Amino acid sequence: EWEEDLGKRVPPKEGRSQGAAFSAVTCAASEIRRLPPSSFLAGQPVFEASGRVNLHLLLGAYSLLRASPSNGKDAEARHIGWLARRARDLGLVNDRNLKCGRAGRRRRAAAAPAGHSEPEQVLVEERELHFPTRPVRRRTEGAQG
Repeated sequence: EWEEDLGKRVPPKEGRSQGAAFSAVTCAASEIRRLPPSSFLAGQPVFEASGRVNLHLLLGAYSLLRASPSNGKDAEARHIGWLARRARDLGLVNDRNLKCGRAGRRRRAAAAPAGHSEPEQVLVEERELHFPTRPVRRRTEGAQG
């Protein structure tokens, strides 16, 4: 049932990959307040208005459910756990993200569109590395007594 639901959340032009059902776009608080009731699971926002699973919202909801185990008994809470594990299995998040409850800086940087596709190369003149010499400390007679 959850597998079918996730398959329906894939936009038609994105193909059949379940990874396309997830989105890494950050949501502002005003956007979250305007979400329809269908975007919530176990009282937490998980889905965007377009229907895709938002990774940031999912990680936050998963973290809250882990913090209070009493919330994890109903089907919607188990659905959040399943979505989080599915995102991990697809390589969209890692165990550290699940534990912290948020996407790391690298994930956010990867989600942002890159300005260019080639890696940057920095050319620097090669120079020999010199360490400063430290003068020898003289012992004072007052310190010996």
